[in-house]
Amino acid sequence: CMYRATPASGELLVEDWGDTYAVYQRHSGETHLFNYVTMTFLSCVRNDPGSLEVLVTRVAEELEIPTQNAVPSDFLD
Repeated sequence: CMYRATPASGELLVEDWGDTYAVYQRHSGETHLFNYVTMTFLSCVRNDPGSLEVLVTRVAEELEIPTQNAVPSDFLD
């Protein structure tokens, strides 16, 4: 399965509140609260699509944690 950003992701409004990010989707009118890890995942998806395994590896690299500690199933909940 490939994860990719939709065209609507270009219209996201992101407010950085330190350890929390408010992400407003103009298309749906919904607001989501993300932590730093989730925001990093979103940024990776927006930059370049990929499988869950590839994206989790990119997130680990961005967060400077060992890639062997990045578990794809942790991102499925």
